[in-house]
Amino acid sequence: GATCDFSCIGGYELQGSPARVCQYNLGWSGTEPTCTPMNINIGVRTAAALLDQFYEKRRLLIISTPSASNYFYRMQLGILQPAQCGLDHRHVTVIELVGVYPAQLGRIG
Repeated sequence: GATCDFSCIGGYELQGSPARVCQYNLGWSGTEPTCTPMNINIGVRTAAALLDQFYEKRRLLIISTPSASNYFYRMQLGILQPAQCGLDHRHVTVIELVGVYPAQLGRIG
């Protein structure tokens, strides 16, 4: 009756059962899970097209700032860095955008 829960690190999607239960015959319920890289199209032209790729897969946290020296941006990063592991376990994807269109840099973590 033991239960084993599975999750993947950021940037990967879980394929298969997220939880499996040990059966009386010493086998496991469900299908064996694997983690596969998320297929993210970065060649999109709109924010909506980027966000649509995450629909129903993960929760999103979007951080946007005109400059990396912005006080509030630096404060958010200071808060997020210690919480990064917890965000991965809660299936949260962080999208970080720095700069002003059309010269924005970003990362997905």
